[in-house]
Amino acid sequence: MKLFILITSLIFISTNIESGPFDKLKDIAPVIDLVKKEEEKKKKEEAEKKKKEEAERKKKEEEIKRLEKQKQAKLKEKESLENFYKLFNEKGTELTTETTVTLDGFGDELKSESSYFFINNQKYDVVVICTDDLADYIAGGKYNRFPFGIYAEFPEKLDYNIDRQSPFYGTIFLNFKLGSGRKERTSKVGTTYIMNSSGTSVLFSNLNKFYSVTLYDELDPFNLNLSERKNSMSNGEINILIPKKSSGNYSLKFNPFHNSWAELHKRKCGPKTADNES
Repeated sequence: MKLFILITSLIFISTNIESGPFDKLKDIAPVIDLVKKEEEKKKKEEAEKKKKEEAERKKKEEEIKRLEKQKQAKLKEKESLENFYKLFNEKGTELTTETTVTLDGFGDELKSESSYFFINNQKYDVVVICTDDLADYIAGGKYNRFPFGIYAEFPEKLDYNIDRQSPFYGTIFLNFKLGSGRKERTSKVGTTYIMNSSGTSVLFSNLNKFYSVTLYDELDPFNLNLSERKNSMSNGEINILIPKKSSGNYSLKFNPFHNSWAELHKRKCGPKTADNES
């Protein structure tokens, strides 16, 4: 509209000047071009403004979705943790926890905590594995995986396969029975702690060591035991037969769903509070 008015005005002015028709067009052409350029510039600025506003709107929507997803994940994590702790009660194998205080070179206190239990006069140390990204992913969540590791040093050597030609080199086979009565056979690979640091030979002095950390597979005894516990609180006891090199087995029969296990997990892996902040 502005362009039309300006052109009309220019034509009107030009008719009052004694000149030919081509001279009139020659006079107003630069003005018309200038107005066109201004209009095009304005349209371009408006288009860029709309584009920028749309990008900002999408960015805000994505951020809202991200925060909502994060919120829901935290709520799900909290619910899963609460349900996990409900599996523990006053029954089961109680852990003993000791805190040792030593001094460093500056005279400052260093505290270390150890947890363990005894079965048939055999000590079993317990550690907590708060997260294992791969195992947690395969398990469909960290609370579908038994989050404790068990370590023991026995009086006798264990029946590890130490034949380098065997595909089961470094493996020990275990039979176990769950609280439901289910019996299975599985294996644990122990090459990392029965061999020397270079991995070239077996340390025979280490063949009495046993360390079990759950990896999510169908026949992992601790994960199966956890699954049964979720189905019924009457389950929870597990008996693992750890074979000796000579003959016979060490029987690891225990129930890891005593409250003391949950308390250990809370201290090491639970939400930080004034009580468990470390």
